[in-house]
Amino acid sequence: MKSMLWDHLLKFRFPFFLLLALIVLGGYACRTDENELGRDLLPPGDNIFVFYDALDDILTYPVARIPYSISENRYNPQSTRLFLLGNKRDTLSGFSKADIVTQFNPTSGFVFGPNMRVDSVVLYLYFNESIADIIKPVNIKVYELTERIYMDSVYYTDFDITGKISPEPIAEKKIIPADSTVFEFVIESAEFINKFINPPNDTLFYSDSLFKDYFNGLYITSEDLPEGGFFSKVHLSNNNTKLSIKYANDSTAIDTLPGYNYVWRTFSINEYSSQKINIFKHDFSGTTFETILNNPDSKSPILYVQGMNGVNTKLRMNNLETWLDSGIIAINHAQLIFKVLPETLSGISKEDLPERLILVSDLGDGKTEPLYDYVVDQGSYDGYLRADTDGVFFDTTYVYKFNISLHYQHLIDGKAENRNLILQPYDARTNLKFVKLWSNYYDLEGSLRLKIIYTKL
Repeated sequence: MKSMLWDHLLKFRFPFFLLLALIVLGGYACRTDENELGRDLLPPGDNIFVFYDALDDILTYPVARIPYSISENRYNPQSTRLFLLGNKRDTLSGFSKADIVTQFNPTSGFVFGPNMRVDSVVLYLYFNESIADIIKPVNIKVYELTERIYMDSVYYTDFDITGKISPEPIAEKKIIPADSTVFEFVIESAEFINKFINPPNDTLFYSDSLFKDYFNGLYITSEDLPEGGFFSKVHLSNNNTKLSIKYANDSTAIDTLPGYNYVWRTFSINEYSSQKINIFKHDFSGTTFETILNNPDSKSPILYVQGMNGVNTKLRMNNLETWLDSGIIAINHAQLIFKVLPETLSGISKEDLPERLILVSDLGDGKTEPLYDYVVDQGSYDGYLRADTDGVFFDTTYVYKFNISLHYQHLIDGKAENRNLILQPYDARTNLKFVKLWSNYYDLEGSLRLKIIYTKL
């Protein structure tokens, strides 16, 4: 038996020893001196296949996210889109608030006629999901817009509502936010109700343009809370979200019945012809961000990522000139690795971390675009929260990894001039989660890494 086993090993001895030699040489080539990281960008010219840890080649600092487009796009209607409503105050991120602006559409079911009477007007809002740190009711207010908004216009997260709404709310109600719940807001404003009773002409109820010149829309907000807070995701295009009126006139009367015959009619809010805007506000007073936000010299050991147009992280790729002056370089693999602070330091549990982050190219003036790696293959690009451990005797940590080989190749080839990236939540419009990450200014092993494997041709 031993002889047979030995003969079998001898039969494969050459491939086996060749493989062993390649592993040893590969390990030697991939070994780096931690003291040299970031000092000599490229190894000596005779290195063909090299592993490089670009610890010092990235400038990172927290930034206030530049406002981005948040309105409906008539060319890409989305019936499932959700809009945030609520406000929250905490020591981590200060004060955050989300308000809603929307329109409602005319309907052929509503027929204006003589002897018009209105029994009630009600706004229904469908709350798809709610996250609350409070159990007491919160006050929701509805105002009428006094200026027209348009489906073919682009509106941003910093849309200024000042001077564009009625001085007093047309509806107001205290609610306890809940999932999958329709809340009714009875409109008691006589001025708003009279617009149905005494219109300048009845033809406006049959023309979308004339109707929205007359009924400009609604602004929905929550009363600021002194502590804690809530956020709800409102489904505006849901059939349960609507403005309804109970009315009667000569056109609804039935000859055989005395008096008025009241009927209900609905003015819908949809994704095709109802503009919708989410307005986001942040106040970072009393937080760490006051001194480090938008400051490239801050050298913060911690990076921050927050949704809802809050604090994000800006990264700038430095030292590219050295790559450009070093001949033809082929990037075999480039990966950015962000390690999450442990809960004991961050105060954020694993369950409250964003499921995915995304890196986008910062084009300036609030414009961004996805990296080419993301466009080509979202799966390989990654960005998901993943557990990471160094072995059974070490605590589990969590990381976000981004494979950016194509983007980095374009940078060193001079095909992509913009070196700035923004790290933000994947679904920044409705993602309320917050994460703290180690930066490359953190001196221990858990810091941010840009790891590159390349060939010098």
